[in-house]
Amino acid sequence: MQYFKINTISRILLFCVIITSFMCSFEHKSENEIRNLKNQVSNLIDENEKLQNQVEDYKLQLQKYESEVSVSSNIRNSQTIPPEINSEWQLVESTNLQAENGDNVISGTISEGYIFKSLSGNFYRAKPLTLEVVVAVMPNAKIYSNGLEYKLIIEDFDEPVFCDKMNRR
Repeated sequence: MQYFKINTISRILLFCVIITSFMCSFEHKSENEIRNLKNQVSNLIDENEKLQNQVEDYKLQLQKYESEVSVSSNIRNSQTIPPEINSEWQLVESTNLQAENGDNVISGTISEGYIFKSLSGNFYRAKPLTLEVVVAVMPNAKIYSNGLEYKLIIEDFDEPVFCDKMNRR
């Protein structure tokens, strides 16, 4: 949407400058005025090219991001699950969480690699595609497992956090 706005605005400005320059009689304009109008048109053309290049860069970045998300979700969905692993989530623990260092406040950006500690002494490391900005004091959490990974449903978090369990209790 922003691309169309930028592109349309640039074209309208360019059109206005060109029309204005042609509508005014060249006989009544000094050479400096004509040169200034030509410079304005040239500057608008250059600016339009820069904006179009930025839009193309944004499109490439978006395509790259979309393909990374697609690849990550395909990897998660295509993993072969051994027969002993349940495909359904089972509640394994209902607890409160702390930061890895035992701090009662979990705050900041929660992303891949962040480590949660449950009051029962279990440690859970956040997996890729986790991104949450929070401030929570010993939030309640329900921890589920399907035998392959863990899903933490944490109070005050918008989304579940998928994790690996780091210890075997």
